[in-house]
Amino acid sequence: MGCIMSDHSRLSPSSAHRWVHCPGSIQMTEQFSDTSGAAALEGEAAHWVGSEVLSGRGGDPFAGRTAPCGVIVTEEMVDAAKVYVAAVHSVTAAGKRAVEQSITISRVHADCHGTPDCALTDDRGQLHIFDLKYGYGVVEPWDNWQMICYAAGLLQPSHQFVNIHIVQPRPFHFDGPHRTWRVEAPILERYFEQLRMAAEAAYTAHAPITSGDHCKYCSARHACPAARNAAMFSIDYTSRMRVEILSPEALATELRTVQRASEAIKFLLTGLESQAQGIFNNGGNVPGWMLQAGTGRQQWKVPVAEIIALSQVMGIELCKSVDTITPAQARKAGMPEDIVNMYSERQSGEKKLVPFNDVKISSIFKKE
Repeated sequence: MGCIMSDHSRLSPSSAHRWVHCPGSIQMTEQFSDTSGAAALEGEAAHWVGSEVLSGRGGDPFAGRTAPCGVIVTEEMVDAAKVYVAAVHSVTAAGKRAVEQSITISRVHADCHGTPDCALTDDRGQLHIFDLKYGYGVVEPWDNWQMICYAAGLLQPSHQFVNIHIVQPRPFHFDGPHRTWRVEAPILERYFEQLRMAAEAAYTAHAPITSGDHCKYCSARHACPAARNAAMFSIDYTSRMRVEILSPEALATELRTVQRASEAIKFLLTGLESQAQGIFNNGGNVPGWMLQAGTGRQQWKVPVAEIIALSQVMGIELCKSVDTITPAQARKAGMPEDIVNMYSERQSGEKKLVPFNDVKISSIFKKE
């Protein structure tokens, strides 16, 4: 889903992979804000380019323009949109597709609605649903709950087959950037039933909560008993001392178990870190912890042209254009360290949550 429309559905298709497994997450996440990060906004900008082209509004160059979501379009976004548009064009001619059109998914629940990137019915009567994924985390079309949710809202009795297309240009995949799951329409009915049951359970007073891979981006994971219990059990499991040589078969099982344990701990950790950072950003305090700025990139304090002129006086050939030479490159070319430091500064990097221990306290108050 791109910048064109926002999905305000309580039972959002984009989060169906979570609530179909954990119905209680619907009520839990509504208690916590879940703002979009920079990566999500970049994805929205790429979606906007693709939807503009498919809608016949792609005459002007997009790179350098500002998308409706406030992000400046880059060449990489344009390239990704081209791959997406080509995938859609490979299935149907212009004028036969619905681009960024909101649909109601009453087959699942009255509160379920969303906006597929692109949907169409081809000349053979097959339903095609496209989704552009701009992120690097590989997304597969098979058993994709978001797309199955869209299919529930788009499927007509005349559709014998449903083709779910994931277009993901950035990460490498053996099957390429355009991957398709072609499934007979009747097979999807069991998926629809699972969605319906989860949607109904989500509105009950004691909606069930379950931990799993779907916890990764859940905004309530830091306050979820299921996620916490899974993580604590995993810590207990992984901390047990084992002195034994495993067979290859046992090793395979152990690797899967410990990997799941590691993921459960990581999901809870990132949620707790996010909560702690929010407390610090609002002027609060978390005992034993602090926000520490990392080391940022070293940048020139004066115009780069002055650095080029200085290097020429010193007999140093930087061999770089005026716009691209960096302090590190100047240092490597032979410019003395003290000169580089005189004309440059290192800005603070991203703040990270770190333990506030005695070592850090002594480093802060130790002044020469």
